[in-house]
Amino acid sequence: MRLRIIHFFSLVVLCNFLFSVAVFAGIVWKNEQTGPTTYALLVGINNYSNNLYITNLKYPVKDTETLKNRITDTNNGVVDNDNAIVLFDNFATKNNILNTLKIFKSGLGKNDSIIFYWSGHSHYDKKKDELYLIPFMEKTEKSLSSEEILKYSISFLADIAPLSSEENNFIFLGDGCNIGQGLISKLDDFPKISVLSASKVDEQAMDGDPELGHSPFTYFLLKSLTEAYDTDKDEFISVEEAFIYLNPKVVQYTKKRNHTQHPSIAGRFVHRMYLSRNVPPTSEIKFLCKIPPEFSNSDSLEVNGLTVKVRSIDANDGILQYLGGNESIIKRGLNTVSYLKKRWLFWNEENKLMDFEKPYTNSHAIIVAIDDYDRINDPLNRGKTGFRNLKMMVNEANSLKNALINVGFAKRNIQTIFNQKATSSTIESALKSYWKGGEKDSADRLFFYFGGHGTSIDSSAYIVTYDYDSKRPSLTTIDIEELTGRHAKNINSHHMLVAIDSCYSGLATYTLGDKIDESRIKQFRRLSLIRSDLQRKARNFLFAGTGEQKALWENGGIFTNALIEGILGKGDTNKDNLIQFDELSLYVHNKVVAKASETGIDQKPAHFSLTRYGSGKVLFVNEMNSSFLETDVQIWK
Repeated sequence: MRLRIIHFFSLVVLCNFLFSVAVFAGIVWKNEQTGPTTYALLVGINNYSNNLYITNLKYPVKDTETLKNRITDTNNGVVDNDNAIVLFDNFATKNNILNTLKIFKSGLGKNDSIIFYWSGHSHYDKKKDELYLIPFMEKTEKSLSSEEILKYSISFLADIAPLSSEENNFIFLGDGCNIGQGLISKLDDFPKISVLSASKVDEQAMDGDPELGHSPFTYFLLKSLTEAYDTDKDEFISVEEAFIYLNPKVVQYTKKRNHTQHPSIAGRFVHRMYLSRNVPPTSEIKFLCKIPPEFSNSDSLEVNGLTVKVRSIDANDGILQYLGGNESIIKRGLNTVSYLKKRWLFWNEENKLMDFEKPYTNSHAIIVAIDDYDRINDPLNRGKTGFRNLKMMVNEANSLKNALINVGFAKRNIQTIFNQKATSSTIESALKSYWKGGEKDSADRLFFYFGGHGTSIDSSAYIVTYDYDSKRPSLTTIDIEELTGRHAKNINSHHMLVAIDSCYSGLATYTLGDKIDESRIKQFRRLSLIRSDLQRKARNFLFAGTGEQKALWENGGIFTNALIEGILGKGDTNKDNLIQFDELSLYVHNKVVAKASETGIDQKPAHFSLTRYGSGKVLFVNEMNSSFLETDVQIWK
């Protein structure tokens, strides 16, 4: 509660009055709490009307009230609200001010602090080389002379400075005139006093400005408490840091008002006496699962590729608090948290994180691509196949390989079969190695890709391999129905995705094509549904065209270009950091249709799932955002 001395308050006995002030303000003395404590006396005097020689001021009371509220702010203040006392106008007498400071001093513990803020008239006496703070005059005669005024004033060196001690900090914030070198040069005997003042010894301080609503000094002092740069990153704004902030601003502002005013600073420990806390905004991460114990040992974590400073962890309530107010650091859907060389996956649903199990632990791929259909480099010199040469399919196939590595496929598990190696028997053998009992039947996800020519034989779709013989077409090609039939049946991998970039591949979808429901695909899916897709067996197929459509070749095939983009993140339609099969299919479909239409070609990719083997759906983790690697993710249970 802000204590403002009220007019009917009795001042019969001064010591009883001040004792009542302390009790009424609820001052918490050192022995009632732990850690250093800061007490504050803030004085603001507008009304000097009981003396003809002292002009009234406009802003000190407002300045004082505002500063009191700022230094007792629960977020950034260094003073408990009950430990701050304000004295205004006729209650800001010499006796009340000094006795309040003495009461503060009597209750100080080691390393405690006093902040004394003054907003009112002050005067530097050149003859005595002394600074005086001019309080409200207790003597009511209006004809006090200048010398008598100083008699009833407060001498900083004689009255205030002795209240400091080597065990405590004393901060004087003086918003008055002439508080400069005349005072500062005499502080050597008082090492624990820090001074931050509005002016130099030969300058007048501006009372206030309607534009600011405060005096320039106090206005920028107030702003420094929240805006000054915390140079040493100790989460406090020191007297020195406040001065660095406000000094140029006061000088520049007053200059614009045709006034000269330079704030002053003095003290040996201005860098260790604090005016406010500089605690950055904090955010919370809530966990529905157990927080990994490693997090408790860390000062910082990497969350989705961004380093955050950990402020606190409540393992019981599952709350991790970190510095910074960037709520977007936790994304909808999949998130990764890294510490040292370990990485954890979490799923964010309704702003709460839960464990996300690794979807796959042993992913494999077979990537087949052919450019050399003229068989220029054929070691058997079999001559041209009759299909025109392509130029970029192998290059794009290598790009696809890199894309798969980025989404968690181990490089050693990706088999590339290019040009002269891409014979029907080699491809068949590669596929059969994943049949149950084959040397690679432990793979839990298999991705098969073919980029090259396709053909139609008796209304069935075939991929044209390097050993193609027009006299024995069925024996020197691969029937796509073999992929959707016996290979889909016998391959032991839990999830299998086949992507074919060739003409006529869509013939396989006459009776198998799935309709694209774009609105459904774009919806955010709950983890329970994703887990269901992962638990069920998946046989998913994605073809470059529908029916007898020909695939547009451009820079390695627009279908393959779209496939790579989709896997690398653009296919993440609902922005959950997972690219699920339906999302990938939607992206590839829309991208290819748009690109093909620019050239006047009708090409619509098709996708389907063989539900007779299971209704699951393959997925990819969006490595571009989640920094997920299949080989090093840690799951905490």
